Amino acid sequence: MELVIKVENLHRKFGSFTALRDVNFNVYRGEIFGLLGPNGAGKTTTIKVLLGLLSPTSGIINVLGYNPINDEFAFRKRIAALLENPGIYEDLSVYDNLNLYAKIYRIEDSIKRIPKILDFVGLLQRMHEISGRLSLGMKKKLAIGRLLLHDPELLFLDEPTSGLDPIFQKEIRELIQNLARDGKTIFLNSHNLYEVQQICTRVAFIKDGNFIGENTLEYFYSKLDNLKREVVFKTLGDMEKANSCLINLGQATQYPYACKIELLLTDPMSNSELCSLMAEQGIFVKIINNGVLTLEDVFFKLMKV
Repeated sequence: MELVIKVENLHRKFGSFTALRDVNFNVYRGEIFGLLGPNGAGKTTTIKVLLGLLSPTSGIINVLGYNPINDEFAFRKRIAALLENPGIYEDLSVYDNLNLYAKIYRIEDSIKRIPKILDFVGLLQRMHEISGRLSLGMKKKLAIGRLLLHDPELLFLDEPTSGLDPIFQKEIRELIQNLARDGKTIFLNSHNLYEVQQICTRVAFIKDGNFIGENTLEYFYSKLDNLKREVVFKTLGDMEKANSCLINLGQATQYPYACKIELLLTDPMSNSELCSLMAEQGIFVKIINNGVLTLEDVFFKLMKV
């Protein structure tokens, strides 16, 4: 696999405050790589270092073979980034927005390229509409279209589906997957764990500036093997009594409509041991099943929420 991003022993300080401490990960060509962590973990700082917007205090940063700080001009020709501001001029039409950026990027075949991009992002039929009248989801699509004008190899996407309804979230996810199929590499920062679980090939976790780990989802699931349980009770009363008992064993989530608690155990425990523990408290269990792990389970376990 071809290495696209290499981060080794990255540290970044702001005065006496350490925002990033010993961060290490690799990103390979054609993958969708997710960077995960709670607010304030250092995700945005990491992206800004990778984009050359911040210098690392120490460590090795290599993006597409370049040092983002020293090789800024050549480096920026091959990347694109969608951060907080989508960079859309709302008084211009959809077409004129892309045409403006095409002139800035000096895209020679823009007359042919812009309609193809608008078709790819699903906005060809709206090319003459004023951008400010588009829905938020369509504006996000237009912003992604802007990124594609100079045909970058690597895209950085920061919360691309934030604030969108489920339909547009799905459409943006499909756009991202199509970009990866076309050979683009995607670096994704998202709080939407369902989204990351659906589309990312590998993920990295960061907390309070400290790097926790990087691997495939399957790897992280294997580390929690046999720790997830679904406990179904005969009555709501039993479920409510059980919650105070189970919460000491791990992360417990109630589902009253199903008389069920999902439990992510802190330490391994057999179903019979779990059943006996509740029986001692006078709690009657209907059935205990091994649960299906999700990225949310991994996130809460690693973040020790």
